[in-house]
Amino acid sequence: SIHANSFLAPEPNGTETFFYGVASESQRLAGCVHSTLVASLGLRDRNVKERELYLLREVRVPSCLVEVAFASNIEEEILMMSPNFRQKAASAIFEGLQKYFKAQ
Repeated sequence: SIHANSFLAPEPNGTETFFYGVASESQRLAGCVHSTLVASLGLRDRNVKERELYLLREVRVPSCLVEVAFASNIEEEILMMSPNFRQKAASAIFEGLQKYFKAQ
């Protein structure tokens, strides 16, 4: 699941990825996607985190939720409006998925 993060204050920035289930395939998937996304975009690495989110908890296949950047941060909002940035993010996520499936 691909999202833009948001916060009340404008300062938070960066990319973070969530998964559910410690030591799970979802954790490995999240790591693959997150590492390629951070390397490609060059935004602050907010890490991969385990969270009990309904969207992740109720799925029966490996899954993760990616917060690409913060829409509440003006610099990142401007980046996300760029077609080039969105293509770069999509390509990085695809590359992370390839990395995950090749390692199986």
